[in-house]
Formats: sequence, structure tokens, C-alpha cells
Amino acid sequence: PHNNMTIPSYDVEIDGRMYKTKPIKIKVMPATAQNIEDNNKFFLHLETDKKSVMVGEPIVATVYLSLKLGLKLSENPQYNKPEFKGFFSKELSDEKVYQEGNRQIMEYKYLLTPHSEGDFSVGPARVKLGVVDKKRRDMFGRSIRTRWVPIASDRVKIKVTKKPQESDLVGSFTIENILDTKNVKANKPVTLTVKITGDGTLEDFEFSDFEIDGVTVYSDDAEIATDLNNNTVHSTYSKSFAFISDRDFTIPTRRISAYDTKSLSLIHISEPTRLLSISYAV
Repeated sequence: PHNNMTIPSYDVEIDGRMYKTKPIKIKVMPATAQNIEDNNKFFLHLETDKKSVMVGEPIVATVYLSLKLGLKLSENPQYNKPEFKGFFSKELSDEKVYQEGNRQIMEYKYLLTPHSEGDFSVGPARVKLGVVDKKRRDMFGRSIRTRWVPIASDRVKIKVTKKPQESDLVGSFTIENILDTKNVKANKPVTLTVKITGDGTLEDFEFSDFEIDGVTVYSDDAEIATDLNNNTVHSTYSKSFAFISDRDFTIPTRRISAYDTKSLSLIHISEPTRLLSISYAV
């Protein structure tokens, strides 16, 4: 069980008479990581790079599954990622496997973005290990049985506060507009690509569509890339818009606000070219 539960009473009839068991209450305590001393055969650990953030500020959560070298597993570990209630979550990279001392480490990293203020709990991560049972062997001395051992990581408490000032993003970003041409024939498309890059998360950001009188506007789905650069979340957001009209028009400048956690100030970013005027050739 992952939460408190009650095993209900059970009715059984014996020789025409009904018997009823008593319900059994089970209290589930918060999972705690096993002692990570070197003599443990295996353990699971969860940690986050921050324990106090504001809404929209990224958190990196890392899960470590550590196995002592020489431990024989009859099956691959059955891993279940942590619970991330209250957060947007994304796996940052594939499972990373490496050796550290006399242990093999499997590492999993996740990007978390809180949506609202409050006190939250991340985790636990869970894994079932298929350990060779040396007590059951065949006639050749080979183990013929797997003993499944479930283990869990600790939980991490995260405190999320509201942003000091309302903003579209949290972090440090720059924006760039790339226009493929300023002169086209009537009813031919002009493509504008908006690119935002910087330190922070852009995973749940959406650049709204343009609305210009007399102009038909189409947009592609945004392309978002997120990685870690010296343990800092770095993101790139790119979205393209196609504008079609039979007359000249102007694409208005967009401003995006970002609360910079380093300078503790609100910064507005916009493309240096204020107005993009499209002239149509006859």
C-alpha cells in the first residue's frame, strides 16, 4: 500500500452459521531511504537541487539506484518513477549508468515546475529487484528461484511560494525574431520564427497567436528543448507563424516578462526591431 488503508471484514459461512472477521487498519509511514553505508547490497535515494522555490521556478530531481558490485540479479530492476503531484514533470535524459567505487549507480533526472504555491512532497521512487535466491537450486547447483525485493526512496518536502511580481516566466531569457522576407507577392506566406533561450524552464510556456486585421495567421507547434548546463536548467523555445494577406501589414512587437531569480527583479524582453512591416510586390 502507498497510503493508509483498511482491510475490510470478511464474511464466511460454516455449517449454516455466518462468521465475520474484524477489519484491519494499516498505517503507512513515509518511506525512508535505506542506510546508504557501503555494506548495503542496494539502496534507492531521491534528492532535489532546491527545497524552496517560487511558482514557475525549475527544480531538478535525481533518483539514484545503487547496487553493490557482484550482486546477482535474475531480472532487470522494475523501476517506478516518483510521484510529482503539484508539478509539471519531464524526464531530462535517459537512464545513466556508471560505476562509483565498488557500486554500480543507475541515475534518473527529472525537471519539475510548480504550478501553485503550497507545501508539497516529491516521491518516493520505487523499484523491485529480482535477487537470485541461493537457497533454491537445481541438480546442477544453479539457482532456480527469484526473490523479488521491493524498496523505496525517501520523500523530499518542497515549499513553493508565490512570485514577488507576476511574470510570464521565471529565469533569465532573451528573445529573437527571425523573418524570412519583408517583400512577397499578395496571398503568399511570410514566416516569422520566435526563438526564446535562457536559464529557466520553458516547458509549460505558450507564445500566444497573433491577431491582425485582414491577415490570416497559421502557427506550428512549439519546439522545446531542455538540458542541464553546469547543473543549471537551460531551455530553448521555438515557434513559427505564417502570415498571409493581400495588402501591407505590420507584425506588432511582443513583450514577455521574466522574473530573474538572480537579480530579484522583473525584466521585460522583446525583439530589438520594434515593428516588422511587410510590403507586397505587384
